[in-house]
Amino acid sequence: MEDYKSPFSEQTSSFDSFEMQLTNDAKDFLRSAAGWAMAFAIIGFIGCGFLLLATLALFAAGGEQNGMPTGAIALLYLVMTVMYFLPMLFLLKFSTASKRALDENNTQQLIATFKNLKNHFMMAVISVIVIIISSIVFGVIIVASAASQF
Repeated sequence: MEDYKSPFSEQTSSFDSFEMQLTNDAKDFLRSAAGWAMAFAIIGFIGCGFLLLATLALFAAGGEQNGMPTGAIALLYLVMTVMYFLPMLFLLKFSTASKRALDENNTQQLIATFKNLKNHFMMAVISVIVIIISSIVFGVIIVASAASQF
C-alpha cells in the first residue's frame, strides 16, 4: 500500500531555505525605533517611580480615604506599578540589545531581541485587558452599592 499524502500536510516551500536580510535602510529604521523605544522605556520608568512614591505615601498615611482603607488603595497602586514596570523592562531590553546587535552585525542576537519586543506587547495587552475587566467590575460594584443605598 502506498503512503497517502494529505493535501493539508506540511509541504516544503522554496522560501524555507530563503534567509531574510536587512538592508541598510531597514537597519537604520530599526536603530531609530530602538532609540525611541529607549526614550519610551525611560519615560515609563519615571512613571513607575511616581506610582511607587504614591504607593509609599498611601502606606505611610494609613487610615481611610472615602471609606476605603488606604492600605488597600496602596496595594492596588503597587499592582499597577508592577504591571506598568514589566512592559517597560522588556522594551528597555529590546532597545539596548537591538542597538548592540546592529552595531555588532550579529543576526542571532538581533533575533533574540525580538523576543523582548514580543514580551513587551504581550504584557501591554494583558495590562489593558486587566484594566478593562477591573473597570467593568468596579463599575458594577459602584452601581450596585449606589443602588442599594436608595
